[in-house]
Amino acid sequence: WADLAARPSVLQGALIITHQDDVAAVTKNPFYSLVPDGPFIYPMVALSTAATVIASQALISGAYSLTRQAVQLGFLPRIPIRHTSSQAEGQIYISFINFALAVGCLALVLAFRDSSKLAGAYGISVMGTMAITSTAFFIVCVKRWHWPLVKALPLYLLFLSVDLAFLSSNMLKLFDGGFVPLMIALAIFSIMVVWKRGRSLLAAYFIRASKPLDEFLNGLREGIFRAVVPGSSSERVIKLARVEGVAVFLTSNPAGTPPLLMHHSRHNKALHEKVLLVTVVNQSVPRVTGKRVETEKLEAGFYRIRINVGFMETPDVPQALRAAKPELDFECNVDDVTYYLGRETLLATEHGQMGKRSEQLFAFLTRNSQQASSFFGIPASRVVEIGMSVDL
Repeated sequence: WADLAARPSVLQGALIITHQDDVAAVTKNPFYSLVPDGPFIYPMVALSTAATVIASQALISGAYSLTRQAVQLGFLPRIPIRHTSSQAEGQIYISFINFALAVGCLALVLAFRDSSKLAGAYGISVMGTMAITSTAFFIVCVKRWHWPLVKALPLYLLFLSVDLAFLSSNMLKLFDGGFVPLMIALAIFSIMVVWKRGRSLLAAYFIRASKPLDEFLNGLREGIFRAVVPGSSSERVIKLARVEGVAVFLTSNPAGTPPLLMHHSRHNKALHEKVLLVTVVNQSVPRVTGKRVETEKLEAGFYRIRINVGFMETPDVPQALRAAKPELDFECNVDDVTYYLGRETLLATEHGQMGKRSEQLFAFLTRNSQQASSFFGIPASRVVEIGMSVDL
């Protein structure tokens, strides 16, 4: 039975070859045709059920892992990710993905009703995955392993010739259900492109809206903040009071003055004595093995903290601040700091660079993404959110 479970396709192929006189009957259900009718059919049912459970677990685990990496790399919105083990970091559970897989599975069963009708969809999805895997392997060989083209290209063409041969033959089933995985892939790809572009445009907007930090600190030494009057190029001077405590401003830009900080100073006319400008940087490695937290002391009670995380890790800002305490020259009670987060309202007009439809989709994804406080492990009771209107 173990050998049968390991090589079902080979045995089914051999069965079809040896029964050329009754191919139609055998090919209708080649797996169960491996045994004669009677009680032997029940172990085959048990075997097929066990194989389905094993395959589904691999699919679910792979979907969880890929989704988490896509979120960390900035290709998908933040979604709740629950760690099921305190010792193994890769043990995660994503309820949204689990629910989506369940709904998708039931929808496919109700739509196709017969496993034989799934052949086109299955063949295109599997062989498309193989072709993409071969292409990704070629890119890794050239970009990461620095293989010469004379070594990487022949191997890539060898794999791709086999993949494309099977993929092209499965494309004959495009209108017999083969379009389903292509439509699903197109929808997910569109979401990833819109989210990635939206986040890039939003980061560029904040860079344009910020000003040099030295300019802000120079005014802070005089106890003032020079705010630009909306709709004009003139400035008005605002007196800033310094209050006791520690404020943490999360910013995606590791340079310049965060627009959130200027927005807060303009409207509240007060600032904490100690201000930590925290940036979480997602590295293109699974896990960061070097220095995770980098601290830079500035002037007027300001500190810039950079937190490095890999795409297989979940950022935890309070824990990173505890790790940075030895490098700070003041007593920082992490449980008593105030975190300032921005909440952007996307206007989605026709005047932006992104386009109205794309920005509406980006705004929908932003509204339904996980709260930044939960994603970064920040206690909700210590968070102050400041709203800003943005048109991309």
